Amino acid sequence: MRKIYAYEIDVTETEAYQKSYKGKKRSELKDSDFLFPEDRSFPIVSPQDVRDAISNFGRMKKGMSYDAFIKKLYQKAKNKGPEFVAAIPESTKKEHNLS
Repeated sequence: MRKIYAYEIDVTETEAYQKSYKGKKRSELKDSDFLFPEDRSFPIVSPQDVRDAISNFGRMKKGMSYDAFIKKLYQKAKNKGPEFVAAIPESTKKEHNLS
C-alpha cells in the first residue's frame, strides 16, 4: 500500500517546470550561454548543465552524431572554465579523445 499526499501550491504550471540558471530564467540568458545559440538549446551556465546536456543528448532534434555533440560540448566547457571540463566524465573524454 502506498501513501499519496496532495498539497496545494500557488505557482503557475510554467513556473513549476522552469529551471533557474544561477538565478536567471532561461529567457533571460544570453545566446552565448547556449550550446546551440541559433535555437537557444542546451543552456550551459553551470557544470551541472554540462552533465545535463550529456544525459539529454537523446532528446536532441538535430541530426548530429554523439561524437560531434560531445566535441562541441567539450569546446564550450573549455571556454567556460576547468570546472565545466571536469563535469564531463573521464570515460567520455577518453572515448572521444578529448584532453
